[in-house]
Amino acid sequence: MKKTNFNPQKVLLFEGIDESLELLKPNAVQKVIKLENRTPRDLYVKADSLMLRSIVQNLVTNAIKYTPEGGSVIINAKSDAQMVCIFVEDSGIGMTSEMKDKLFTKVNGQSVSGTNNEIGTGLGLLLVNDFVAQHGGTVDVESKVGAGTTFKFTIPAL
Repeated sequence: MKKTNFNPQKVLLFEGIDESLELLKPNAVQKVIKLENRTPRDLYVKADSLMLRSIVQNLVTNAIKYTPEGGSVIINAKSDAQMVCIFVEDSGIGMTSEMKDKLFTKVNGQSVSGTNNEIGTGLGLLLVNDFVAQHGGTVDVESKVGAGTTFKFTIPAL
């Protein structure tokens, strides 16, 4: 992956996430999936806005892909003094621990088909991991087969 310019600045998180969700609404509408931005409206982060948009869009796109019709994708966040933790939670099909272990490895190279046979390259999560790392943050995932998935990532608070 080519290095991109890292330009962190003050970003109002709610608005940044809303911009990403607006672009993904057609995908969600097509599958009758409810997208909800529950992030606090007064929370600022120190982030590269283009990278933040890419992170959110990749995670929400995956959440839509693996959520059956009529499901939901909720974005939330909480902050401590140094970092903001952003949660992308879906009511999707979930994944096994073996699948979770392979998510951020280049060995994976292919993704599992979505609930409407959507396809992907498996590279989106590698990009997410790289962009979050450039912010000094971490990415984590919790999932249970049949009970959905929650991706969590941290970026600096402002």
